Amino acid sequence: MSLVDVEINSKMYKISCEDGEEAIYKKIAVELNNKINMIKEENPILFMTFSEEKLFMSLALMVTAENIELQGKINHDNIKKSSLQVEELNLLGNKISLIKSLVNKINM
Repeated sequence: MSLVDVEINSKMYKISCEDGEEAIYKKIAVELNNKINMIKEENPILFMTFSEEKLFMSLALMVTAENIELQGKINHDNIKKSSLQVEELNLLGNKISLIKSLVNKINM
């Protein structure tokens, strides 16, 4: 186990992680700070009234919504990819049938 220091919203936090995961947690902290800055820019007056708890709740909701959206896109892409594969298999099957009929005509 390792400890990594990350800064989120101008506060330092020590987070335990597996050896080798330190860079990942630092990258996550950068992304969280980017989202905090986005919230600040969109609602500067409202942001000043946010407690730390409310800020982290907003971040959790934002990240969860993004995750759900990405899962939906992944599922949609997988369905689209599956139907394209079925189409390709059907075309391949048609070509095989055509070749088979040509071979049968040659052997007659």
